[in-house]
Amino acid sequence: MHDSTSLSVSANGEKIFNILLLFYPEQYRKRYGHEMLLLFRDMYKEEFTRKDRISLSFWVTQVGDITKSAIEQHIDMIQKQGIKKYLQKTLHINVFNIVGSLFLLPAFIVFCIDLISRIAQGDLVHYNRPVYSFLSHTPLYWYPVLFTWVILFPFLTVLINVFPLVRNIIKNQGNIKNRKFIIQNIITIALLSFAAFFILLVKFHDFGPCMLHGIARYGFERFTHIVTVCKNA
Repeated sequence: MHDSTSLSVSANGEKIFNILLLFYPEQYRKRYGHEMLLLFRDMYKEEFTRKDRISLSFWVTQVGDITKSAIEQHIDMIQKQGIKKYLQKTLHINVFNIVGSLFLLPAFIVFCIDLISRIAQGDLVHYNRPVYSFLSHTPLYWYPVLFTWVILFPFLTVLINVFPLVRNIIKNQGNIKNRKFIIQNIITIALLSFAAFFILLVKFHDFGPCMLHGIARYGFERFTHIVTVCKNA
């Protein structure tokens, strides 16, 4: 019983470790990933042997070490490749991603301000009136400008990023579930998701905060009632 349990935990531990390895540059993972996995297995078994369990401190140490090491490797990669090649070959960021990020920046900033202000007032359902009053008197809320960063920019982000993604899907013969495809297109997928989120936010800008507030207060037992109430938020 003890052996089967430890093997099961070890398998789960390896899955977590493999996810953490994704923080490293791809070239580094290919060269040293297997050796790092073998080292992790040894440390994992040693921890389990000493304590008969895997402690939280073990994972905190692993995450801390991997984060520090991964940052160092990314910095080293920038120094070797230059920032342009690093963005293209290591982070797989293309010019469409950069333009899309700039398009989404105003909506993202205002969204964060709104969310933080709602949290600060202790009410996620209703917007913070002083903050809204301040923002409404800035050029961002002049109707032509408002339309541009709320509707036009997210739409353009989707438009310019969906074509490279479709091209890569065709190039991979529709195989979009393999890890390599996801890693190479993770920025594009994230931008498309954020853009779609901001477009939907125009229609449901109070629905999301209302749902979070309702679930936090009543749990999922009254989920149907929460949805009904939040539809009219």
